Amino acid sequence: MSRRVLDAFAPAPAFPRFPGHPANVVRALDYIEAHLTEPITTADLAAAAGLSQRGLQQAFGRNDLPTPLEALREARLRRARTLLADARPGEVSVATVARQLGFVHLGRFAGYYAERFGERPSDTLRG
Repeated sequence: MSRRVLDAFAPAPAFPRFPGHPANVVRALDYIEAHLTEPITTADLAAAAGLSQRGLQQAFGRNDLPTPLEALREARLRRARTLLADARPGEVSVATVARQLGFVHLGRFAGYYAERFGERPSDTLRG
């Protein structure tokens, strides 16, 4: 069975995007998606949303979303999974993908990845 078919049955993202989110929350989520490979702080997300940092935290909480930085990590993990699943072993390494997406500590990246997807990043890469 292909990796894409298996991914169709993966748990839903931590923050499904739907029209019910207020515009400021959508702006923060869009900023995350557009800047995954860049360093992003809560202040960056708050500015993109037009809120204070505390206001951003509260807006995410009111909309049953994880914290903004947890949402960032989730988006980066999903992108890592896509990059690893689409690559051929030898063309790219897990470390390269992790660093490209801002994960500095490779052990933590692997732990977050395994917790989220139920397999090691190297298993995804091997397909």
